[in-house]
Amino acid sequence: MISLNVNGFDKLTDALTQYADNVSEGVKDALAKSVNDIADAAKANTSGVVSDSISTEIADDGFSATITANSPQAVNAEYGIPAHEIKKHEHKETHHDSHKEGKHKEHTPHKKDHHTTPKPFLNPAFEENKQALLDSIAQTLQNQ
Repeated sequence: MISLNVNGFDKLTDALTQYADNVSEGVKDALAKSVNDIADAAKANTSGVVSDSISTEIADDGFSATITANSPQAVNAEYGIPAHEIKKHEHKETHHDSHKEGKHKEHTPHKKDHHTTPKPFLNPAFEENKQALLDSIAQTLQNQ
């Protein structure tokens, strides 16, 4: 019969738990800082009601976040599509779906394209800050 006695298993388990906790907290901190940096950069890339409408929300678990520009002008600035154009396209989809049921109403096309030149603010803010987030997470992993 072979007998095996492992000493220090409790210490190993505790050390691994502490490592996981430290890494989790480091990632949460890196994400929170990066989200604020991205929002600040987005605000610097635009102005007025669009800038004022930019907000952040970090999920309860701390591992995801949302940056929102909650202004009708934000879509126009980022993509060059006025908010009323988005609603019109949604309206067309509704009419298209109702056409299948025989309830289609004719929609007259507009003669002029209402798109404007986009002035992206949120995507560039993300692009200029994403490497800092990745570096911060890598640093957290290396320091543990």
